[in-house]
Amino acid sequence: MMANNGSVVNIATVSGVSASNVSVQADLSLGANQVGGLIARYQSNGDFYLATVVENATGTSATVYLFKLITGNFAQLGATATVATNGTCSVRLEVVGQELKVFFGPDAVHLSMVTYAYDSSITNAALAGVRGTATTKFDNFTIDALTLMPPPSLPFTDNFNTLAYGNQLSRTWEEKLGNFTVNGNGQAIANDAGLSIATVHGVSLADASVSVDVILGAIWRSCRLGTQDLERHAFDMRLNPSYALGTKFRRFSLAFASQVVN
Repeated sequence: MMANNGSVVNIATVSGVSASNVSVQADLSLGANQVGGLIARYQSNGDFYLATVVENATGTSATVYLFKLITGNFAQLGATATVATNGTCSVRLEVVGQELKVFFGPDAVHLSMVTYAYDSSITNAALAGVRGTATTKFDNFTIDALTLMPPPSLPFTDNFNTLAYGNQLSRTWEEKLGNFTVNGNGQAIANDAGLSIATVHGVSLADASVSVDVILGAIWRSCRLGTQDLERHAFDMRLNPSYALGTKFRRFSLAFASQVVN
């Protein structure tokens, strides 16, 4: 599919498919100074979220942006990312709740997250599609609903070995702040200059035991928190934000307090 109109930016959405939590992906072919991107939550009033790729004048690199369009005004979300290209690439936009992520790569098999943000401006389920300047080409477009999955039972353990989500946490996790990457060595790494917070989706316990190995400096330490320790621990982390970026976690476990033998 090719964007045709040279005087305006071209937009097309998939008819009859309305989703709030959604993944939109496509292969793009961009010439010099061309722009192509993906749209999610396209509202009837024209508001939407946009992941867009802007090719440079020589076709050797591009800039990836994440925007929201509200009442005709664009506002950037998250950081820009400069990526190497040869004019072809794959892009995926994920929107789950207030979290938005953009993935970029040379093809659909080698996607990595390049920017992310949290925003609550557009919440209603709506359409998804593509946006591009004249002669920008789109191929292999896909749209899919994203569903967060609570663990099937407790105790729940995550060894952070799954790399199927673009080196991100699995769908069992719900990120609340910042971002975590999974590095392929059984570790989840806090990826934001500030604090990063993620919770296990769909599990609410009054009495719980949470344990994880945390690397502080070059030393791994095992930590276990009972319910009454959780609030104090969160408060301590906020007092020491320098520990957030690059903090590594492995062997996470969540259980009912009664399932833990001291």
